[in-house]
Amino acid sequence: MVAITWQNINGPSLAEASRPLEGAQQSFNRLFDAFGNILKKREATEAANWDQTKINNTNALLNASQEARTPEEFAAREAQLRQQLLGYGAQVDPVAVRAALDGRMATLQQRAVAGIDYQNKVTDNREAPIRDSIAALTSQGKFTEANALLEQHTLRNEAALYDANRLGERRVVTEKQADQKFDFDVAQEADRAKMAPLERASRRASTNASNASAGAANQQVLESQSRIEINKAQEDARVQTHAAALKQAAAQAHTKGTLYENGIFKGVDADIQALVSNNTGLNKGEQQNLLEKLAKIGAEGMLVEGKTIIPPKDLIKSLVIGTNTSQGSGEAWTWNMGGVQKFEAALKEAMNRYDFKRDAAGNQVLDANGKPDTVSPILDGYQKFKESLRIAAENPIEANLKGGAGGPKQLGEYKPPKPKK
Repeated sequence: MVAITWQNINGPSLAEASRPLEGAQQSFNRLFDAFGNILKKREATEAANWDQTKINNTNALLNASQEARTPEEFAAREAQLRQQLLGYGAQVDPVAVRAALDGRMATLQQRAVAGIDYQNKVTDNREAPIRDSIAALTSQGKFTEANALLEQHTLRNEAALYDANRLGERRVVTEKQADQKFDFDVAQEADRAKMAPLERASRRASTNASNASAGAANQQVLESQSRIEINKAQEDARVQTHAAALKQAAAQAHTKGTLYENGIFKGVDADIQALVSNNTGLNKGEQQNLLEKLAKIGAEGMLVEGKTIIPPKDLIKSLVIGTNTSQGSGEAWTWNMGGVQKFEAALKEAMNRYDFKRDAAGNQVLDANGKPDTVSPILDGYQKFKESLRIAAENPIEANLKGGAGGPKQLGEYKPPKPKK
């Protein structure tokens, strides 16, 4: 016999043996799937119930906020509604509920104000005929009747009607007072117009009298001031004239004893013309020749040591006289002897002559080397003459006023006038 082993024993396969287990597993899976479906359906139902509850709670609060019809009713319930909002937790729409609660009070207040305005307009429309009657009485000045009508009715804002009636009464009184004052002013203006001419005449008379008095007083003052000013001007003029005359006298004394004591040769004047015309030693042509030469000397002068010097008048006269013995000269010449040339030579010699210088006692003055000092009578006299001109120009003698002191010869020592008694 063949031995029995695992190789030669045939039995059912393992796959066949596991089929019962596989069937059991499938049964269990089908059971669990059915249970899962039941759970999903329940969860969906619960979620839907949650959402519906949230909607219901939100709608309940919104409806409750709309139940209040006045601001006062809403104010009494607002705290309760907000507490309910907190109590619902997450099962409510807080944004929608808060918006409704926040805007509800404003809406109710606007409605209340609109209602009040409407009622006022209705009342005013109903009371309008009474108000018109009162206003008509007031405008007609029937204030007592207007007040009586006001007392019969209770009107809205009737204080304004009482004020209008009172102001109307005051206006009538004020206008009456103004009319009385106007009448008084008209009468007073009429009286003033009647008195105006008399008042003007009186004022003119008073003004004329005052002006006359003031004018007389002013005239006296002006005359007194004028006399004082004239006297002072005369005194000042006399003092100035006296002082100037003294200085001019000193200027004239400055040239005394010089060749220019009687001034410079200013050309052919009446004296020179007479001297030449009376010179019987000259014919008409020679006289004319001499006059032309003298006119040129008077206009141009002569050169002395390079300086242009006008000759002194006394020197010219003495030389003209010296041309004729009949005039008292020591030596005579005639034009036939060359008179014009000799006249010119004599004049040139005199203009350029030098003398010994002497002091006040007549003694000769010596220079630094002990030699006799010399001086040119022409240059010395001409210098002193110009100095005298400068002094005279700086101290002119004005024309004498009435009562003045006169010229230098009449001046003497100045004495002020004696005051009038």
